[in-house]
Amino acid sequence: MPPKSYRIIFNKFVKNTDENEVKQKLAESFNTELQVIEQLFATRPVIFKKYLDYEAARRYKQKLEHLGVICLIDIDAPYAHSPVLPTQPIIEHKQHHTLSIISIILTITVALFFGYLIFYQNIGQVTETKVNKFTEEIRPDVTPTLTTNQLQIQLEAIKQQQKITQQNNSKLITKIQLLQTKLEVAQTQQQQTEKLLADYRKKIEIIDDENCQHQLNVDEKFFFKSVEQTISKNREIRFQAFTTVMHNLDYIDIMLQQQVIAFYLKHLTRLLQQKNENGIYYATFIMSELTGKSLKVYQAELEKFYTQLENKRRWEKTLYRYCKIKRKIATT
Repeated sequence: MPPKSYRIIFNKFVKNTDENEVKQKLAESFNTELQVIEQLFATRPVIFKKYLDYEAARRYKQKLEHLGVICLIDIDAPYAHSPVLPTQPIIEHKQHHTLSIISIILTITVALFFGYLIFYQNIGQVTETKVNKFTEEIRPDVTPTLTTNQLQIQLEAIKQQQKITQQNNSKLITKIQLLQTKLEVAQTQQQQTEKLLADYRKKIEIIDDENCQHQLNVDEKFFFKSVEQTISKNREIRFQAFTTVMHNLDYIDIMLQQQVIAFYLKHLTRLLQQKNENGIYYATFIMSELTGKSLKVYQAELEKFYTQLENKRRWEKTLYRYCKIKRKIATT
């Protein structure tokens, strides 16, 4: 039986959409702050939702696609071992880190400034109270209660306290100046970061323009080499090849898709004999992302192979992907 728990994993953004706008839409749709969405995309893999049944996961996926995010529905642990997606550019994280430093420095500066005002006001009140008391004690119409030496000691103590206050004020001013210097440095770094971000966005625009022609420029030889490597026993080679194939699936035509299916059908039986479960799972995963029109041509061969795996517990995640293949064929 297929597992009852699924999760929604980020795959990529919808083509020709602004990532920042998509993230803003996500924040508004889920009634949360943009910072929370940014932190979510900083994790790998990016998991939007866990512990869903299939129908709920499908509806959740449709909602995210409407907002500009293409996701994959995968099986929750302990059965799911979906490949970790490639890391996103880290410039946005650097900018976020720089802005956080600036915010902390501004907060410290304001706190020190108000602390300085409160401290100076309290010292002034204490000094004024002592001076008034001293004045009352030495009035001509009141009999002195303190000797000249005691009054001199108190006066020296007040002067010393004022001196300490002035020193503390100088130190506080020095700290404020230091913080202002750090703030200027942080602002300079922010300007540099914004410049880098602008350059990066220009590069992204160039890449997007190039992607418009990507479908016409897919190297079939390189693509098929990656397809072959997706059933390798070497985990690192298999994952890199899987990433390459998934990146190019949207740009290949029907004929090329059918060649991919034919290649996998040719090798699935051998992989089963070699007990290469990961290779079979990756092949099934990739075929489940192809069009139903391409899959329908090989419907009989697919049913013949996957019937062998039914009612076997260790093949549940593979059979889940085969269920997706059957649904695509049925709706074609």
